[in-house]
Amino acid sequence: MTPAFAFASFAFLGSSVAVAAGRISYTLGFNGPCQTVSTACSAALVSMHIGASATMHGESLAALTAGVSILLLPLSAFALGLAGMTSADGRSKVFDARANGFGRGEGIAAAFLTTHASHGNLGGPTLTGSAVQQDGKSASLVAPNGSSQRDLLLHVLGTVGGYRGGLACVEMHGT
Repeated sequence: MTPAFAFASFAFLGSSVAVAAGRISYTLGFNGPCQTVSTACSAALVSMHIGASATMHGESLAALTAGVSILLLPLSAFALGLAGMTSADGRSKVFDARANGFGRGEGIAAAFLTTHASHGNLGGPTLTGSAVQQDGKSASLVAPNGSSQRDLLLHVLGTVGGYRGGLACVEMHGT
């Protein structure tokens, strides 16, 4: 193998998000479903939904899910600003009448999911349901479709047996 070919091979493999999940699973000795999720800023929630589904349906005894957002290219910030999508004060105001765009930021979210039967109760919070959707046509690319989101929330509450005062946390993605 020539040095140029070796470099190109490693450069491709080292920068491919499709390869990253497999390499992490390989390094940690995990087996079972393994995939990369690329949904922009909702990746952590979508990966948690996929991991929860895998454990609930017996595909895996446990799941390690994670989402990472890093801001590498200044051109994307410039383009979002020109499009009027970013907040002038740099703050996201989700579910607020004063919302005027979103504030960009880096972050990571990770969760270890397991069924109580496979590992006992580890003392953490219990995920009783999740759902993911693209909510269809709306006023713009980043404007939500309210009736579609309402239907999704009602669906999730129906699958977990309704609210009944036991709902401790609702995590949502929103720009």
